[in-house]
Amino acid sequence: RPQVSVSLPYEYNTYCTQSALDFTGNEDVEAYTAEMNGEGTGVTLTQVYQVPEGAGVILKSKGEATTANVNIITSADELSGNQLKGVKTAMQAAELVAENAYILVDQLFCRVAENAEGELAAGKAYLAVPANVKAAATLSLGFGNITGATEVEAQAKATAGEIYNMQGMRVKSATKGIYIIGGKKY
Repeated sequence: RPQVSVSLPYEYNTYCTQSALDFTGNEDVEAYTAEMNGEGTGVTLTQVYQVPEGAGVILKSKGEATTANVNIITSADELSGNQLKGVKTAMQAAELVAENAYILVDQLFCRVAENAEGELAAGKAYLAVPANVKAAATLSLGFGNITGATEVEAQAKATAGEIYNMQGMRVKSATKGIYIIGGKKY
């Protein structure tokens, strides 16, 4: 079966598919659609297994994988409710501002500022928010509705060297910002 190799430099990465892809049973990566919540404060991620050509998705690295091979398929159904737009050719910052675009930075979607410079590379994706929708300047990530949880247990103290961001998500490495490392804030 033909495959494509995708780069996973971060735990969460935006991606624009060049071919229809099948993520079913992949041990290194998961694919998600994104849709802004009704309050305009966050983005709900929904896992998908097949992605059509040209679609924008978020790829979540599983474990320590920095690349993943994904099966190419002939076609896939359109993704309903997905607000991610794939970038087939690089987009300049001014184009992103005109689209009311949010780009993924660490694990937050951030609105592209009016005075931004640079470009979003081909093969990436951005969150398209309708201009008439009032939304926060940054949107946090969330994973759908959790059902069937009956109680929450305290987790054992973090293992030394494990790094978490302020949203409580484990990250591979600390960049600019505030992180929890070994149970202490840095």
